[in-house]
Amino acid sequence: MIRITLSGFLSNGLHHTHGLVAWYPFNGDAKDASGNENHGEVYGASLVKDRFGEDRAAYFFDGLDDYIRIEHNPKANPKNFTLCVWVNPDKGKAGIQTVLRNTDHPAQKGFLIYYRYAAWAFWTGSKPWSRIDQPKAFAGIWTHLTFSFYSDNESEKGVMTTYINGQKNFSKPGSYTPNSSHGLGIGGNGNKIEHPSLFFRGCLDNIRIYN
Repeated sequence: MIRITLSGFLSNGLHHTHGLVAWYPFNGDAKDASGNENHGEVYGASLVKDRFGEDRAAYFFDGLDDYIRIEHNPKANPKNFTLCVWVNPDKGKAGIQTVLRNTDHPAQKGFLIYYRYAAWAFWTGSKPWSRIDQPKAFAGIWTHLTFSFYSDNESEKGVMTTYINGQKNFSKPGSYTPNSSHGLGIGGNGNKIEHPSLFFRGCLDNIRIYN
């Protein structure tokens, strides 16, 4: 049997589509390229060059009020999941910043990725939150992140795993309950449309969600 590392597939830029429920390549817009029509609505974020220097192929978020919001879709909230994103945080902002957030709060359901005090933070919700904030973050450079949660018995208990640039970084037990009602926020806490918060400053590209 040939075994393929999923993170290696994705960080090398190959288009692995099995289990893909949402894909945002940001090629001129925030549309979902997976075919599942989980399209994003852009609030202030601007198209810029990506890591290859291609124009209008990534989004810059100003850290003040920019974000992208995707309406809730149960299919984009699978029981087991893998999240992939290219990130390039700016050096000029500190504190907690949202990369990707799909949560129901205060019910503590869903998942989120933060840029948090010079580390990447991966949280899953199931009262209480489970989290990994061990991977060190570097501002000013493109980094590929892969975060996953897997339970082999369909329970809330499972394993959280992080990969940085295709290399396994950390794994630990965790728990997870899918978000049942709120939308997905990219670059900000977009599930609270009336009061979005925790904005990211920097560039994001090629976001994928797998079941």
